[in-house]
Amino acid sequence: MRFYPLVLISLISIHSSYATNTQSLDNQLQHIINHYLTNEGKKEGVTGIAATISYPNHQGIMNKTFVTGVIGYPPYNKEPVTKNNLFEIGSITKSFTSVMILQLQAEGLLKIDDKIGKWLPQYPNWKDVTIKQLLNMTSGIPSYSRNKEFQNLIYKNIRAELTDEQLLKYANPDKPVTPGKTFDYSNTNYILAGLIIEAITHHSFADELQSRILDPFKLKNTYYVAGLNWKRTREKVMPRMVHGYYYDDESKKMIDVTDSNLSWGGPAGALISDTQEVATWVQVLYHGLAIPELHREKALKELESVVSETGQPIDTVSKENPRGFGLGVGYLYDKDLGRFWVYEGSGMGYRTMYLWKACNNVSVVAALNNKAGEANSKLHGGDHIQKLLLTIYKKVIDTYPTFRCHD
Repeated sequence: MRFYPLVLISLISIHSSYATNTQSLDNQLQHIINHYLTNEGKKEGVTGIAATISYPNHQGIMNKTFVTGVIGYPPYNKEPVTKNNLFEIGSITKSFTSVMILQLQAEGLLKIDDKIGKWLPQYPNWKDVTIKQLLNMTSGIPSYSRNKEFQNLIYKNIRAELTDEQLLKYANPDKPVTPGKTFDYSNTNYILAGLIIEAITHHSFADELQSRILDPFKLKNTYYVAGLNWKRTREKVMPRMVHGYYYDDESKKMIDVTDSNLSWGGPAGALISDTQEVATWVQVLYHGLAIPELHREKALKELESVVSETGQPIDTVSKENPRGFGLGVGYLYDKDLGRFWVYEGSGMGYRTMYLWKACNNVSVVAALNNKAGEANSKLHGGDHIQKLLLTIYKKVIDTYPTFRCHD
């Protein structure tokens, strides 16, 4: 468990100020997400937002969730978003997959420097890629999700059911790669990581995820909507989903993709959750709680070993290298607020993002129900979710100056 002397020493002295400050902060944070919805959110096609903040207080960790808007366009515009609604969390799923790999390493069942040919000999052109290179996106293996044929299939039939092996066919497995030379964000890497988990455990990825993470940490509102049981799980979560959309340039309409089959995301992006449980996962993830204590320090060091956008290892992010990528986690440098661990995940119609600061244990999570311009600022509406999270974070530290730190 990490120790936060700045915060813990100060908590006693600020105990009496919490009640007054908390109410004021709540009002200001509600105003921030309301303002986002009616401004940036309107341009992005967002109808509903949920946001959760977590920070230490005299009782432990304070979690507060704020919501605004409605769950969708007509006929869903009469139903307000609540704290119990669910969103797709997209590639935040990758951190769950990475932790499961690190668990298997702690159990002596693999090493992250193993070449994947040891576990997946059916892909000989990728045999020299290491598991670590899969997880930090330096494998050189192309992403199936950038394949035009795949995109045409999935957007024409959002309920298409695809196996992991079918997805990998869109990643050109017949072509050799040169691993370790550059950073290239590829969903294929995490499909392969999921297959390695299955090859070692002889259980489905879904079952291992449930028994290793979701059940132990009581993540009862987090669901893996892929694999053999996706239909049953989808029926269970649909009544609680905020409807997700993307803007179609051809029809000039918002397309509802709430009922899509997330088998296309698999271990790379098939989780659905709420912002409260994402905030819980952030605590588990960055404190190494899913790793046995004897192996925790080593696993955290590996999780947080980052490469720059050039694919080369860096000690930390900075003005020169403002973004880094670890094992399913991102690292961000902001010139005014310092360094954060972050991740933005998106599905066909959603964006969910978290940020967490190590020196004060403050985190912010937000979920929006439109893909908008995620990963391409030129697309409809842009993507301002990072700005939203940083605005919320700054308001928290302005209210509680004891949290101000610049690591």
